Amino acid sequence: LARRHLVYVAQRPALAPLASLREHAEALAGFRGLAVEAMRQRLVQLAGELRLGDALDLPVRSLSGGMQHKAALALGLLANTPLVMLDEPHTGLDVRSALALRGLIRARQATGTAFVLASHLAEASLALADRALVLRGGVVGRAFDRDDLRAFGGDARAFENAVLTAMG
Repeated sequence: LARRHLVYVAQRPALAPLASLREHAEALAGFRGLAVEAMRQRLVQLAGELRLGDALDLPVRSLSGGMQHKAALALGLLANTPLVMLDEPHTGLDVRSALALRGLIRARQATGTAFVLASHLAEASLALADRALVLRGGVVGRAFDRDDLRAFGGDARAFENAVLTAMG
């Protein structure tokens, strides 16, 4: 039951090396009981935004690490689940792709999708988060609520310093 409500994209995604991104999407549609044609159209849109258009039909193993990560992110964003968990979503992304990903996340947030991001990038966290937790030894060392994050005024360096202080 939980699978229908969430998607998890690992930092090092486990994709079938001989399958293409399009084949992965079709399998995902079957697994989730989604309309294949709608999934194909959404895949083309996401691939364009993440600069993957030329890679749709290539075997995953022929893609660079960054391209594989973008492929996994596109797959994770295909299904409209209420919760999307992304582990280090900016790994291997160029600046344009990172900004495109932020735009895709914000658009989904606006429709009610909740995101849980595990990230070491203060700027990315500050740009996307409504709340942030700093883990120290697997325990919450500090929690930042929306007002705390807004108080940084977009200053990633100040946020990094607060995170470092919380980590001890």
